[in-house]
Amino acid sequence: MMKKKLSKVDKAVSDTISWNILLVGADPAVISLLQNQLEDTIDSSVSINCSSNLIKPRTATIIIIDIDSFAANEVESFFQQRTVQSKDAKIIAISGNKKLFDSFQQYRIWFLSKPFRLHDLLAQIKTLLPRQQSAITLDDDWDFQPIFRIIKNPRLQKSITLTEKEAAILQALKQTPAGLTQEQLLYDVWGYQPGIKTQTLAAHIYRLRRKLSVITSIFIKHDPDTGTYCLLPVMVAEVRG
Repeated sequence: MMKKKLSKVDKAVSDTISWNILLVGADPAVISLLQNQLEDTIDSSVSINCSSNLIKPRTATIIIIDIDSFAANEVESFFQQRTVQSKDAKIIAISGNKKLFDSFQQYRIWFLSKPFRLHDLLAQIKTLLPRQQSAITLDDDWDFQPIFRIIKNPRLQKSITLTEKEAAILQALKQTPAGLTQEQLLYDVWGYQPGIKTQTLAAHIYRLRRKLSVITSIFIKHDPDTGTYCLLPVMVAEVRG
């Protein structure tokens, strides 16, 4: 089977983000469930791995540890080691014992109490991301977060979820103000070579337009003369239409 060529969007996202998440815990069922939930929510360009070993975990940008799985002295030793090795280490510790959090306050650790909602964990992860990696401004009110595949209005606390391909299309158009042709988008998002005939892009553009029309003031304009798609403010799109 021929391996699919990495698209330009995949490469751009990987180069821009270049980070991964490591889940550490002794209970494989809990860690596996958490991994599946994150993989369903976070863009596939972000690597999510698991480890049951607290002493020598693999390198990661963000480490999420179920500290209830290990002895307190093991956890403290790990925190000390990470602090010495990297001042930029980002660690989220989850536990049902709030007293443990008090014990580890001197370390540069973020804490999350059990039980917690996936939304709460995602919020913690977002706080650890540089803004240029976590959000792209669409207009005065709405931000696009490609990693999490959502468009969000922080002031109104409203958001809408995009599919992975919808998010990739929006990111590609946002990065190319002059617009992209159908062939360019099919290659950038799906890795398709020129000459392939498909209605896939048209179907995704249609659904993405419906989502954008509800929550933002921008529109995906298609120019039949040049064959390009581009993002425009609604008023400009109407004038050019």
